[in-house]
Amino acid sequence: MKKVVWAITALIISLSGILLGGLPKNESRAVEYVQLKKKTKHNYRAYTAINVSGNGSNADATLYSSYVGYHYRKIPVSGLKMTDAFPYYLMTKAGAIQDIGEESWITADNYFMSSGNLWVYYGDSLISDGFYADYAPGDYRYFSFYGGTQAKKRKKAAYKSYSVTVGGTESNADATAIPYSDIPTLTYYYRKVPLTNFNMDNLVDFRLFRKEVADADFSEDRYSPINYDYFFTNGYLYIPYGAKYSTPGASFWDFYNNYDYQVFVYSNEKKKKKKLTKQYVKKYQFSISSGASYADRTGTYTDGAYVQNTYYKRLAIPGLKKNDYKNIRVMRKNTDPATFEADTWEPGTFQVTDGNIWIDYGYDITDTGFPTTYSDSASGDYRVYVYK
Repeated sequence: MKKVVWAITALIISLSGILLGGLPKNESRAVEYVQLKKKTKHNYRAYTAINVSGNGSNADATLYSSYVGYHYRKIPVSGLKMTDAFPYYLMTKAGAIQDIGEESWITADNYFMSSGNLWVYYGDSLISDGFYADYAPGDYRYFSFYGGTQAKKRKKAAYKSYSVTVGGTESNADATAIPYSDIPTLTYYYRKVPLTNFNMDNLVDFRLFRKEVADADFSEDRYSPINYDYFFTNGYLYIPYGAKYSTPGASFWDFYNNYDYQVFVYSNEKKKKKKLTKQYVKKYQFSISSGASYADRTGTYTDGAYVQNTYYKRLAIPGLKKNDYKNIRVMRKNTDPATFEADTWEPGTFQVTDGNIWIDYGYDITDTGFPTTYSDSASGDYRVYVYK
């Protein structure tokens, strides 16, 4: 559900003509961050605990659509360069709608990056009357890794990078798909990008970024990490550039047409007897059945007569800690209507507790005047890769 909300927000920003406001002199007055150092062995290169807050008048940057100003907090990150970004995770504490009965953390998707900084979207204001609303203030954790299967400093973080420009029209897509089961009337249009040595049986450690539209008030290049909406198959990556609703009279929506992308690869892609050596430390393969009865845990969110039950499947990962996070990729086999090859995979959503990840695969909603119905959002086959 969260990824759908942010995807729609991102589309609104992209389509409305973005302007980025100036930075106040006291850029850190509404953010607290601390670099934590440990003498004991840990999984990460660096770890920063962050608390983000603010309002409509003290943002470090604001992106404007036609009707709304989206407010961002600036988080300095030492060593981050968008020409050679190191692998990372920005995690945020799960909210009430994602409750699983204990403290858990989920991958954040409400931010972009520039060299030396993260920019976290925490709230927005209506341009007409200045009315402010929180979006995602609160606690965050930023983990950066050396990448791949090695845990040592290298001159360059990435072993390899790809630069591609993705675009097209309604009539020349390489593939189409319905990425959100919650929105069955929305079709995405994709461009197929070749990527040497990408293999779903032996997935290299990677990160995907989209370069955002330049703005005169913001001199730095800025990139959005792409956590959802793309698909992998052996040797290829599918990136969306447009969308269209199936409702009568709907127009094609070229929301990311002719955008530039960067793909960074952090595994060294060494070969032995013409085959890639193992690119991960550990791989888990499993399937999640559809239905509430298969859940290992149920989270319940209540707002008056509205009740949402979310169903989670548990995967135990020895040594996993909320404050000592491992470098992990969660991939789900595509089961949605699409014109991809038969064996294609997309990123999976999950939460982290000590020793476990929790994958939300289905939900049901009860509300006054509506029948309770179960929705399957992410059952099927999964592969989880753990890197250094």
